[in-house]
Amino acid sequence: MVDPSLQPDAGDALLAEADSLHEATFHAVARHAGHAPGRVNLIGEHVDYCGGLVLPMAIDRRTVVVAAACDQPVVCAVSDAALDDAVTIAWGDVATLKGWGAYVAGVAEIMRREGMLAGIEGVTIAVASDVPLGAGLSSSASLEVATVMALIALSEQQRSPEEVARIARRAEHEFAGVPCGIMDQTISVMGVAGCALLLDCLDGSTRPVPLPTDVAVVVADTGVSHALATGEYALRRASCERALAAVNAGRTAPLAALRQATAADVAGASMDEVDRRRARHVVEECDRVAWFAAAMEAGDLSTCGILMNRSHESLRVLHEVSCPELDRLAAAARSCEGVFGARMTGGGFGGSIVALVAEARAEAVVGELIGAGATRAFVTHAAAGARSERIRPDRARRKDESAS
Repeated sequence: MVDPSLQPDAGDALLAEADSLHEATFHAVARHAGHAPGRVNLIGEHVDYCGGLVLPMAIDRRTVVVAAACDQPVVCAVSDAALDDAVTIAWGDVATLKGWGAYVAGVAEIMRREGMLAGIEGVTIAVASDVPLGAGLSSSASLEVATVMALIALSEQQRSPEEVARIARRAEHEFAGVPCGIMDQTISVMGVAGCALLLDCLDGSTRPVPLPTDVAVVVADTGVSHALATGEYALRRASCERALAAVNAGRTAPLAALRQATAADVAGASMDEVDRRRARHVVEECDRVAWFAAAMEAGDLSTCGILMNRSHESLRVLHEVSCPELDRLAAAARSCEGVFGARMTGGGFGGSIVALVAEARAEAVVGELIGAGATRAFVTHAAAGARSERIRPDRARRKDESAS
């Protein structure tokens, strides 16, 4: 089942914040909570929807959702990031929602349709998070997964990690309008402390890849907020689907995913040149992920850095999802002493870069990236995945113990 071990300090503070927000808003006690981390992808961008290889890690920033049942057929939700934008919507109207509420209510609606909320008339939900919004760190997947985990606890059900990720991804597709792959939801559910997770998006298999103890991961935000639902993400996916169709033309045994194509397949197929560039990125990026994982396990951080730099260039030139701010910040990171490599992370069009840095230089690099124009930068650590908990009995016990 889902790994229950998250670092307790930030999680406890967020739980208290979400709990208080729920009580203040709905005048009701929430007894169940879900915790889910954000993520940073070390390498393997824009390939998960092509059945590709990716290497993300869950980060030590997370979303906490608390939930309670109510006696009306509605979803009510409030977030610490949108206090003036609380949601109250009837089950049948969830598809009309826009904004952050679509992620939460969409998860609840899918679980209701699939019979997972049997006997529950409606739900009230409160959210607290320290995952930066719009920074390419999967705040949306963190929100979706935390909501699934809270509602699983509320309904007293058990679900496999794969099922949790599936529900969260379906909500993003159907209610947020983003045709994402499975990477973000999977790493939020299945993250392993101290490790990145090598995920094969074609067969769903995973393998933890330990991070060396002498290396740190630094994230730096450009401050340019990305909005994947605006269409560019969907355009990249459609381009890759056309490229796969072109590669498969005339084949007696068609490929199941673009990830299975070779460089020769892409070069020889008849397709639009833009689609060919997108396909080249997918094929070459999947190779880089495999090489990166092997280099990381061998402690060859120089090779890891070279592969990160090449990944960024491919995303800039072939997939065209970078932006000037990402390019400048990645270049600034590479110029810092102790940095092995740096690249954009996430869907692109803004958001953050990720840098692989010698541990001893990590805090200095954070300062240098702030000086280079990052709106925020921080060292992050590979965290464990999502968990549920029943909150009130434990909280009451802790209060009693502290009083005595």
